[in-house]
Amino acid sequence: MASIATVILKEQDYIETRLCQLTLERQRLISAGASGMSGRGMAGAMHGKTSAGQYTFHECLAGLRAEYIGVNGWELYYDGGLEGIVNNDLNVIVLVKTADRCCSDFHRPKTGDFGAKSEKVCEGASLFDHVGVDLPAVVTLPSPRSTNLRTNRFSVFYLLLDPDGRMELSMPVIEDSKIRGFIERIYLVQDSDLDPVSVLPEDAPKDDDLIIDVKRKNGK
Repeated sequence: MASIATVILKEQDYIETRLCQLTLERQRLISAGASGMSGRGMAGAMHGKTSAGQYTFHECLAGLRAEYIGVNGWELYYDGGLEGIVNNDLNVIVLVKTADRCCSDFHRPKTGDFGAKSEKVCEGASLFDHVGVDLPAVVTLPSPRSTNLRTNRFSVFYLLLDPDGRMELSMPVIEDSKIRGFIERIYLVQDSDLDPVSVLPEDAPKDDDLIIDVKRKNGK
């Protein structure tokens, strides 16, 4: 695959302008990410190895839908296992995925494998639109029996969330179940946006050092 020129938006003014075009709001997307991070906290030592990512995904998805269903023309999207929201007026789909590291100019976010359905829905229109080719909604195949083929006219964005809470809204190019590049990356929560203050001081006792004294209401 040829190299893909990625548009990266990380300055506040550019981010707000682009999100406005998509009828999305940064704070609503951040709220969805916060739901995802709270879900991540549900995974404990006794849960499965992938539970943190699964809880993050489900809570982020629920948060995204809670923020947007019925707002600015956004509706629930579900197709063949893909879950997210869709705006049929704008032909835009937003899906959710966890990643290893977001919002870095020097690191392409890595995610779990994408299924065939994800690869199918992400192909075509976004890449053609990016290079200025106006792909029609329906094309006629030259054959003895001409067949109308409906093309994918949706731009597909993924709301990516990493374990530290960094988040971006990005349009990937998927090939062989992997991200091969990005057409667009919108940085929503960068390193500078993360709260540097730890909840516990460095010398705070670990969980296994805590002793909780439980008493009855009468003090006995």
